[in-house]
Amino acid sequence: MENKVVVSRHGTTFAETGWIMDITKSVPELAGFRLIDCEFLGKRTKAGKGSVVIMDIMDSSLPYSERMSLISGFAECPLDDIPTNALMRFPPYTQSGAQKVLEDMKEINARRGEVIWEGFVAKHPNSTYPIQLSPSAECRFWAKANILSANKQKG
Repeated sequence: MENKVVVSRHGTTFAETGWIMDITKSVPELAGFRLIDCEFLGKRTKAGKGSVVIMDIMDSSLPYSERMSLISGFAECPLDDIPTNALMRFPPYTQSGAQKVLEDMKEINARRGEVIWEGFVAKHPNSTYPIQLSPSAECRFWAKANILSANKQKG
């Protein structure tokens, strides 16, 4: 039997592995996928404590548009007033709407006085997930829209 764990992009194992696995193992849309790109809320902020926001399915055989259709049945995570202990997906946006999403994230962070959203990664609809992507590598079909906190801007 395979030992399942939830790890961060930096390789840190989450203590909440059991809870996250309990949520995701009963979701038919996620069956068969070993790797899910998600945000676990409530680790550094109060907003959405205990919620998991699915960002992408880490499957190198499917284009982004198909990966997003796999999770389209999940409730959209609101950028503000995020529910607790919920499994949601990141809200879809168009290329022309990406700037508005980023502006909304900045406004919410400023109003709440904490960094709830660090940004998002914009992906081309035909891009596959680069499973072998290392921290130093880049995906030419993706662009990170990053919101930097005052502390991160220093140095």
